[in-house]
Order: sequence, then structure tokens, then C-alpha cells
Amino acid sequence: MKLIVITALWCPSCLLMKPRIQKVQESMSAITFEHLDFDFDEDKVKALDIGKKLPVYILYNDEGNEVIRFKGEMKTDELERKIHDAMD
Repeated sequence: MKLIVITALWCPSCLLMKPRIQKVQESMSAITFEHLDFDFDEDKVKALDIGKKLPVYILYNDEGNEVIRFKGEMKTDELERKIHDAMD
């Protein structure tokens, strides 16, 4: 599975989530994490049609199909729970 995480340097919620996302990434070795910057990866982000609210998380299964998409600031355990629930 792959989780795409879209953030921006100017986004306060993204800055707050950065260490939480890192912690989840370290604990979930079965998932590949791809980090995109809203401004620097503009073409890729635009193709994902995410809107303006950040951060955005998009989980894909091994076949490349989108499983779940969610946005915003959350606690580390909540982020882990959302990912685990979507994997089941």
C-alpha cells in the first residue's frame, strides 16, 4: 500500500503534523509513504484534485486504486487508526 501525504511549508497544520506523520511512517513499514509539496510538486498535486485544505492523505492499495482520502490535523493515534481501518 502507498500513502501520499500532501503538505506545504506555509501550512500551520502541516508543520504540526510533520513529526506525527514521521512517527506513523516509522511504525508502519508495510506502507510506502510518498510526500508531495503543494507548491513544489504542483503538477502531481493538481492531478490529484485535492482542493486547498491541507494536509491531505490518500491511501492506495497494491493495485493502485484509491482506498481512502482524508484531510486535516489529527493526533498520531488517530492518523494510525484511519490508515489501519482503511487497510482492513
